[in-house]
Amino acid sequence: MKSSATTSMGGIMPKITIKGEHAHDLEKLKGLLASNARAFCTKLFPNGKCVGKEYVVGSLGGEPGKSLKICLTGEKTGLWKDFATGESGNNLLDLLHKVRGGNFHDACLAVSKWLRHQENFYEFGDTKTAKREVFMPAGRDKKPKHHPFNDLQKGNNCDILQLSRTLEIDMDGLKLAQEDGILKFFDHPVNGRCWTVVDKNHYVRQDRRLDGKPFIFKDGSTGKGRTIGSPSWPIGIPTDKPLIMLMEGSSDILAAYSIISKDGKEKHVSPVAILGAFNSIHPNALQYFTDKFALLLPDNDYAGLSGMHRWAEQLDGIVAVNVVYDYSKLLRDDGKPVKDLRDFLRVKRDQLGGEKIKSPLVSFILCLKNISEE
Repeated sequence: MKSSATTSMGGIMPKITIKGEHAHDLEKLKGLLASNARAFCTKLFPNGKCVGKEYVVGSLGGEPGKSLKICLTGEKTGLWKDFATGESGNNLLDLLHKVRGGNFHDACLAVSKWLRHQENFYEFGDTKTAKREVFMPAGRDKKPKHHPFNDLQKGNNCDILQLSRTLEIDMDGLKLAQEDGILKFFDHPVNGRCWTVVDKNHYVRQDRRLDGKPFIFKDGSTGKGRTIGSPSWPIGIPTDKPLIMLMEGSSDILAAYSIISKDGKEKHVSPVAILGAFNSIHPNALQYFTDKFALLLPDNDYAGLSGMHRWAEQLDGIVAVNVVYDYSKLLRDDGKPVKDLRDFLRVKRDQLGGEKIKSPLVSFILCLKNISEE
């Protein structure tokens, strides 16, 4: 029987609900746009280009050129100015409204949709058609393309040791990911030695520097990492194991391997990751979740919770059990709130009045046992 489960603090909670399908907070929207500045500017001004830390384009009309400059990184992210006309602003939401006109409320709704469905291209109409919503599919339903990824290497003990120090994840978990074919290494001419998590079918990978510094792109801009392929394809799928730990991002899937290794559940659990909270699970991958027991591990922030809410809806009626882990009352060893699975590795297990906190995986297995006994 398809089901969802509930427990309290530091354990399983019901599906996340977001207030209203199109609910939005202006400051959150501005912050999320700033976090996705590079992708957003590329969609808004396809004729522009990245130059260093800025995105440049001819004008608010979007023609090629360099009069309009938009900051992509740092505290000034979203700050823009058209040096030909003198027009300027301090955030991307206002820039979008300036470019397309129309109702500001409609602009907020459309931005919310773009953030939740990053694989769609959303177009605001001109001032005469601003209320018209046009979605241009970006190949969501097409089978992902296989890439050779001939540069990838298995890596050695030195690579594992350095990555363990950079991410603060134990070596046993990293070695398990390496044995599973998920964790690879490679040399980059600009970024030096790098690590990546890669789909076994070579549909997608996400590269990051082994030294923990920002990844430098060809145009000189920087970011946490580089994604190649279809980011909506779940890394770790398909799997023949009955239990799935579903999370967001490359470092969290490595943290999941650490937990699986410590709990001794290598034969029963598969970590699965979507590369980015704004991506939906690829439609072609949903079949591989059929009758699985899925533990969802969202990042404890607006984007992470929104993404996990969407994934839970996609999996509803497909998985046998679909539950979400709640980090909200947990603290790391430095007193800061736990925001993701990698942070959980730093939890003091006896922080609740001496009560030992179970790992998300152990809590999930106990939850499944309770469900089977009902």
